[in-house]
Amino acid sequence: PVNPTNALMNWEVQSPSNTSWVRTTDAFATGDASVKIACSSLSATTKHSLVSPVIDVSNATLSPLTMTYKVAYQYDGSHADILKVLVSKDCGETWVTRQTKSGQTLATVANGTSAFTPTSAAEWRLETVNINNIAGEQGVLIRFELTAAGQGENLYIDDINILGKLVGLTEEMANATVLSVYPNPVTSQSQIGISGVQTGNAIVTLFDITGRQLAAKTIAVQANIANVVLLADVTGGAVLPVGVYNVRMQQGNTVINKRLVVSQ
Repeated sequence: PVNPTNALMNWEVQSPSNTSWVRTTDAFATGDASVKIACSSLSATTKHSLVSPVIDVSNATLSPLTMTYKVAYQYDGSHADILKVLVSKDCGETWVTRQTKSGQTLATVANGTSAFTPTSAAEWRLETVNINNIAGEQGVLIRFELTAAGQGENLYIDDINILGKLVGLTEEMANATVLSVYPNPVTSQSQIGISGVQTGNAIVTLFDITGRQLAAKTIAVQANIANVVLLADVTGGAVLPVGVYNVRMQQGNTVINKRLVVSQ
């Protein structure tokens, strides 16, 4: 999930535990690695998501727009893990489920109870997902969500592709300015991260839900690296009351907004 040379292309792992989606060289459909989740080590009903970087499909010309991926999974006959593919066209504010498979419909090999590792191309299956609902959008995210059954089997994903004439993912990432807040909901150590191609000042402004400006700070941004500032530095050390806020980053003509949640 982590791109070693370009942080803007990282996939985000969202999980309630340390055991979740990881890169593995133990099995792959093509190349020399895939992404794996060890379902046998996950607590029942917990959800583990793998979320793509922001993708621009505003120039998609093929209809319907589809995504393909390859999956390998062994069902043990009683613990049916659930895999969903969801898409968002508003940078993760809302999600729409485009595919759900579990148990026998997810399995790519005969039922078994061994620690599954695919060893041949026949143990992988190509899946095609209609994602035409996000065609023409700029702030697209794709999410693989695994709901664990407890004591399930290993699941692998490889070869994720979007089919259509698109703005190149690498090109778009290289020319994007990204604003992130983490952790969110907020803690005392929450940080604001900015990655962009322009070297220069960026203005970070904090607003409450009514649009009233609460604080602002100018940050010197370096191109193509993760620039980080503590939220407390923006607020001047002030503790934010419980509520929903908006963080706005402006760098030149680029303006990005990010919702921020403060909980107890």
